[in-house]
Amino acid sequence: MPERFERIIDRIVESQTKFAVLKLFKENPYVMDNRAGLVLWVGRPQEMLGPELEELLKMGVLHRWGAEPGAIYAYTRDQEMRRQIEERWPEISLRASEARSRQEHEKVIRSETSSRQPDGR
Repeated sequence: MPERFERIIDRIVESQTKFAVLKLFKENPYVMDNRAGLVLWVGRPQEMLGPELEELLKMGVLHRWGAEPGAIYAYTRDQEMRRQIEERWPEISLRASEARSRQEHEKVIRSETSSRQPDGR
């Protein structure tokens, strides 16, 4: 699992939404909710949350019962995955924070670049 888990961490930390969902379930491992409820928990629009939930399911981080629109999501039942997340949580949190800062910096740079006048001012 170590190499596979490295790829999972890489994908989680580059997405603020994936990280927010993982953080919710890691800190509240008995939470179970549908997509509409998770929208409220993590404060992301449903259109953004849906694809991220699907990826987290494929990674093995989440478990789902049923089908949409009434599917229920929960933290993985895979104890090895939970152990890996728990052990690596400080690193995951730090890397997610660094990625968020990098994304915000890039956004500011793009904004400044696009707002310059044609003469460079």
